Amino acid sequence: MARYPTRSVIGTDDVQAVQQAAPELRDGGITLDDIDIIPAHKIVDAAAEAKFMEDRVTVEIEADDDPNAPIFVYFGHNGVTQYIKRGEPQVVKRKFLYSAIAAKTVKFACAFGKDNTGNEYNRMSGSTKTTHRIRLIEDRNPQGGMKWFQKVAQEA
Repeated sequence: MARYPTRSVIGTDDVQAVQQAAPELRDGGITLDDIDIIPAHKIVDAAAEAKFMEDRVTVEIEADDDPNAPIFVYFGHNGVTQYIKRGEPQVVKRKFLYSAIAAKTVKFACAFGKDNTGNEYNRMSGSTKTTHRIRLIEDRNPQGGMKWFQKVAQEA
């Protein structure tokens, strides 16, 4: 019986790379194009961003003017859900704060009739605003958590 030399460490040179989806994903109809692959040179930045979004921050969703507004507000991020109670400071992960900032309400006003020349018109004008008023109470990230909040809030 032939014996193969044993090695305690296996390197990337010892394994041939294959660019294809796992068999269980292929059986479900998922192809390699459906998967978001992060290039090796960007993996450190992607991991740092993922870690940053898992930081815990203290936020407060201000009460709504609408008397029928829900007390607990639903937020979701990548399939994970979180409910935040209005009017009380709460500790949540930054990714849910991002979802709260990015939430938008779109309203349309419709005006129709005839102008001075007798031509009919139908105009729809839309307006967009952020859904929630949010206060960031505490963010202990020294690398610019508050700057991140201000930047994302301005973009919203």
